[in-house]
Amino acid sequence: MMKGIDVSENNGCVDWEAVAAAGYEFAIVRLGYGHGHLDSNFYKNINGAKKAGLKLGVYYYSYATNESDAEYEADYIVKTLEDCGLNSSNLEMGVWIDEEDDGWRQRNGLDLSPDGLQTITNMVTLTINKLWDAGLQPAGVYCNFDWLYNHIDMSQTGGAGLWIASPGKIEEGPGVSCMLWQYSFKEKINGQEFDADITGDGWDG
Repeated sequence: MMKGIDVSENNGCVDWEAVAAAGYEFAIVRLGYGHGHLDSNFYKNINGAKKAGLKLGVYYYSYATNESDAEYEADYIVKTLEDCGLNSSNLEMGVWIDEEDDGWRQRNGLDLSPDGLQTITNMVTLTINKLWDAGLQPAGVYCNFDWLYNHIDMSQTGGAGLWIASPGKIEEGPGVSCMLWQYSFKEKINGQEFDADITGDGWDG
């Protein structure tokens, strides 16, 4: 079992040495979001976490509302990782597509009713297949229980990993088989607050 954090530009300047000293073993860094927007702290966070000796992963916050959008996002992820020399050998914690909605996707045409489940599932599957085709392993989906049960049919994804977001007590577990579990949105490390994660029963890395 390993503990880690996930970060984006919203966390500001991260003291990676403090994170490592507190016993966290990995970092999953936001690569970007939407239609080709690079997280402004992506390189800083990747380099800082690497220098501190943490295992690395990346995630991408999707704003896709159709398969064409999803394909663009997947290609952007692959190209950006290729350009900066990141691959399965140095992304031990995997590559993840973040499936949720802050309201923008629904306002711009994404159907979050039961009728939209197949569209979202198709977008997820397309993305994961492109990551796999690029040799990126593991690859999977970050989501909460609402999206897991109501918006994505994971059985159609061909074995994509699951990173579940569900704050709770570590000793009680996430309540579902998963590779990663985001168990806290308010983990304090040296006075700074982070989302915190732990490897689940499906982790084989």
